[in-house]
Amino acid sequence: MLHIGLPKCGSSSLQAYMADRAKAHHDMGVCYPTAHRLRSGYRNHLPLAQMAPDELPRALKQIEAEAQGCHTIVLSCEHWTNALHICNLASLCTELRRIMPNRTLHVVAYFRSPFDFADSCYAQFIRAGLMGVNRPEFYADGAPSIERFLHRFEILRGYPLWSIKAWCEEIRTKTRGARLSLRSMEPGDLPAENFISDFCALAGVAPPATMPKQNLRLSNRKLAELEYAQTLIDNDSHMAARDRMIAHDFGRHHPNDTARIAGLNIGADTAQAIERTLKAEKSKITQLFATRTTRLCAVPVRDWHRRDLLTADDKAQIARYVGSRQRGAA
Repeated sequence: MLHIGLPKCGSSSLQAYMADRAKAHHDMGVCYPTAHRLRSGYRNHLPLAQMAPDELPRALKQIEAEAQGCHTIVLSCEHWTNALHICNLASLCTELRRIMPNRTLHVVAYFRSPFDFADSCYAQFIRAGLMGVNRPEFYADGAPSIERFLHRFEILRGYPLWSIKAWCEEIRTKTRGARLSLRSMEPGDLPAENFISDFCALAGVAPPATMPKQNLRLSNRKLAELEYAQTLIDNDSHMAARDRMIAHDFGRHHPNDTARIAGLNIGADTAQAIERTLKAEKSKITQLFATRTTRLCAVPVRDWHRRDLLTADDKAQIARYVGSRQRGAA
């Protein structure tokens, strides 16, 4: 089984669950290989996902040797969709079928509501980058915003980030010859209680007794601080200071984080564009997916109004902090 994400669709929680139980699952005949898997952090198969195509045969033979006696091999990394347009997914599928001809290649991808997906992708881009959008160019080209991020994604990939149908069609092109399972992770669309239990059912292992802890999303206030700081310093300096920025308390009263924030969250215009796309694609999405898509294609009832978050004083304080850190580093 090849789990390819999508990004911001719970992949790290799934990978942690599979890694924590790798030995027990191996004894049950399901191998989550340590070969070409990160030993810490997300514990996914990023080294394999970033491998040059001509290096894949040797790596896959090592994985096959580790999985001897197992009926199922599980490989997982969201890089295969994060960098879908340039990654080795097509080559990997070809080599998996060639080297392991007696195994069925089953590719699994999970999707979430495109409204939440857009917000979450931009939050991750602010924190550490995502989808191959060039960060230095992005921050050098005017005031940052989710609209500009979505625009750059569309230029890069040729379709809107929120187009589920376009994602599916590109994935299908890259995974020809594989059994492809496109699945909604929205509650109510899955046959299982949650997407990790759903994946465990597909892999043939026991589901978790409770839902594993998911990564904590940064507050809107902290995201706004990071976003503004990156307009003041270069990308390398930001990455070096990011964790300290996240931990630093700027001593301001934080507004309600349920509010929609200008620049960070999609507004009414983008929400309407997503709704139009969903309406046009809904019947095709239903045909393509192995799960229900009722919740996936639903339009949430929300107030799409957004408000500004950082004041002039907030920005001045962030600028002083960034300047002091740079002087200290020098």
